[in-house]
Amino acid sequence: MQAIGKTFWRELLAQDLATARRVLPSRIAATDELIQRLRSGAAVEPAHKAIPRELAKELLRGRPAGEIYHDPCFTGDEEEAELLSDLPPLEIAGFSPVLFEDLVDLGVRLKRPRPQTVLAWQRAVEELRRFAGVDANYVDRELAQRFRDHLLDKGLKISTIKTRINYIKGLFNLAVEEGVLDRNPFVGVVKRLSVSQPPREAVDIQYADSRSMRLGSEYLIYQLLRWTGCRLAEILGIEIEDVDLQEGVLHIREKTDRPLKTPHSARVVPIHTHLLRPLEELSAAGNRPFEKYYDPATTRWGGGITWSKTVGCSPHSLRHHATSSMRSAGISETVIGAVLGHAVPGMTARYGTVSIELKRQAITSIQ
Repeated sequence: MQAIGKTFWRELLAQDLATARRVLPSRIAATDELIQRLRSGAAVEPAHKAIPRELAKELLRGRPAGEIYHDPCFTGDEEEAELLSDLPPLEIAGFSPVLFEDLVDLGVRLKRPRPQTVLAWQRAVEELRRFAGVDANYVDRELAQRFRDHLLDKGLKISTIKTRINYIKGLFNLAVEEGVLDRNPFVGVVKRLSVSQPPREAVDIQYADSRSMRLGSEYLIYQLLRWTGCRLAEILGIEIEDVDLQEGVLHIREKTDRPLKTPHSARVVPIHTHLLRPLEELSAAGNRPFEKYYDPATTRWGGGITWSKTVGCSPHSLRHHATSSMRSAGISETVIGAVLGHAVPGMTARYGTVSIELKRQAITSIQ
């Protein structure tokens, strides 16, 4: 190595491991060429060698034609870029492509998510795939930031952007933990995006009650939400067997087409006295009385239910009203959480259960 005045040297391949692996073959080829020239006695300048054209073309195989054409290593025309794009990607030892579908499959296998979550994952990664035009292991920090800016340019709400990117970030995190990817370029990408929280909707419950009959066939749904504090999908997905009038309770159970939001959502809710007659009417409406409110295309319940113009509040605001009523009556947060299906933080929640009597007191306090 006297020819270049060094016994060893180092070269920065890239700023991230994925890119470094991609350019490694070209650097090895350049190093081999340097060694051969040194062995032959040829003069060598201590400078970086350009990637041989044929090797550069091999590294570009399978990438989008536009990306190939504008790559500094490519010297051909647009037709040649199209032909190169149609070739299968170069397989580099220890570095096989990671598809976005692979990330979703990994999440499904390890986390056993609910169908809505899987659908959200698929939508988020498909939009990223179309935007990126490369496999998941080629997504770097710069591309992640450009994807965020792409969503901003579309005029989406900040909350929507944060949700979509957080879905993607969660899948990348899982892939990193499992050794499928070596880094997560989406960490911190939406950290500085601030969401202005609108003021919580104030419910004039007397006004809403006085106009609730105008809801027509949805009046019964209003009553069930009004006096249970349940989520809309929980009520719409119930079956007649979930209603036990003899024991005076409503069972919120997991359904194939109506998965619950969290494990804590499965619970028993006491029946308020105001619901006894409505629930008797419900028993005559078939096994799934609200089945028509299910949309199989989106796997959602009650997507078209909006009441603000009719009664002055949304279905979910009735859950807030029930919470406020119980809290105003001095019901403890642990009992309120048990009624609503919330996870109660802290060690207290790990021991014992909330009795049905305490839940009944909480439900009775709803005004």
